[in-house]
Amino acid sequence: IEDVCRSSSKSTAFIPRSFWGSELTLLLVTKLLQRPIYLVVTPSGLADASYQIFKPIRKVTSTDELMSAGEFNYGGESVVQWLTSLQ
Repeated sequence: IEDVCRSSSKSTAFIPRSFWGSELTLLLVTKLLQRPIYLVVTPSGLADASYQIFKPIRKVTSTDELMSAGEFNYGGESVVQWLTSLQ
């Protein structure tokens, strides 16, 4: 987690997969930092890329305010939504 937290937040930065751990790690880091994490997954090249955003989520109930995080997946035509969110 320390390696991920110390990484650059520039849109051109990347973190090697060995540092992520798993989607659960990214959800945890998103929750701790309260910042979205944008991810491009390219296991077999950019032609087959998938896109994800891990976003902090605030849930308010009648008695509590809870902080959480969610994973949102984009592919195909919805990549434009991912790019718009990144800008």
